[in-house]
Amino acid sequence: MHHRRAFRPASSPTTAGATIRSRLRRSKSSIPAVIALRKGTLGAVLLALITAGACRSDSGAARPRAKPVVAGRGPAVAADRRPCARQRADAPAFFSAMTTNRTDGWITADLPASVDLRDGRVLWLFGDTWTGARPPDGGIPAGARLQHNSAFVQTGGCVDLVGTAGAGWLTIAGSDDFWWPAGGVVPGGTHGRVVDVFVTRVRRTGPGVFDFGAVGMDVVQLRRADLALVGVRPLPHQERLWGSSVVADGGWLYLFGRDYIAGPSTYLARVRARDLGGRWQFRSGRRWTRDQGRATPVITAPPFNNASVARLEDGRWLAIAKDREFDGTALIGWSAAAPQGPWRPTGPLVAAPTTGRPNEFTYLAASHPEIDLAGKRLLVSWNLNSRAADLDHLVDPVAATYGPRFAAIRIPRRGHH
Repeated sequence: MHHRRAFRPASSPTTAGATIRSRLRRSKSSIPAVIALRKGTLGAVLLALITAGACRSDSGAARPRAKPVVAGRGPAVAADRRPCARQRADAPAFFSAMTTNRTDGWITADLPASVDLRDGRVLWLFGDTWTGARPPDGGIPAGARLQHNSAFVQTGGCVDLVGTAGAGWLTIAGSDDFWWPAGGVVPGGTHGRVVDVFVTRVRRTGPGVFDFGAVGMDVVQLRRADLALVGVRPLPHQERLWGSSVVADGGWLYLFGRDYIAGPSTYLARVRARDLGGRWQFRSGRRWTRDQGRATPVITAPPFNNASVARLEDGRWLAIAKDREFDGTALIGWSAAAPQGPWRPTGPLVAAPTTGRPNEFTYLAASHPEIDLAGKRLLVSWNLNSRAADLDHLVDPVAATYGPRFAAIRIPRRGHH
């Protein structure tokens, strides 16, 4: 028998001083380290930017999954009587408007990550978020407030802010630490009652924009029906930032992860989907092992890339990243028949340009297979920011472009693997 950690109220987070100090020492105050940290959470910077079957064959990973509820057509959508719930959300322009034309006090944010709530709704997670009154000419006005996460819930064509703008969403009571979201799953599938949201816990180390470091990964649990907070606990393994991408498939929860320091490697772990506190397995070469110290990368893309991984409807797996993160100008990808690979490059997927202003960069790519786009395309996103962004000059034009960008891509052909 093994011991499991119960969820506890979010107001009493656990910390281990020596471990945290060690992790902070491993964090670098540099742009690559910051982007790596946020990818461990799929986010960016403050506007600057497994005993039974433990080693069985991999055939279990390829078992067909149950046909999911299609986002936008499930029971939660049917129960929503608002006209917008009947509207189609099947083009990138809808999602661009979702994040630029709001009147609820949400101005802009980065990330974003999407979570299939398995009832027809989609939960959208964001990182650093600005709230306040939106100025007529765009941008972030003086007096706007910064919070480190936010969320929307999409029901058909209705998109509602979770919580209240300016009040914060997932906060850590009694601490200056904060959470950046990474992704989430409904462990019980279509009959699930809770949503597990994976977050990176972050701590400031100084006054500068890049003066912060990751101190661990937590899981925030929400009630699926109304997204109310149930509790929070740390992941049982903290050696890496597990949870940069999380995918439930075939009775397993697959957690992709990376090192605390920026680098080219993406690792893989798995655990029974409804037993996050159970015995984990780690991918090591061609085998699974219970020894996390023997984990080896499943994707390596030097010098530096942050892969976001998803399972497509046809059963294939797709990882995408921003080419060389903020130095490249395109989204690139890898495809595989199973989460452990082998992963094979797809080549460039779509251009991710800046607007042409000096110091701008694009970063943090993600795919959103929960969204049923027209023409059987795949919705992808990335973010735009500026190295010149200054928290003291939020009305500067460079701030006006901060936030996500969306596009539709053709799903890479099977021939790529």
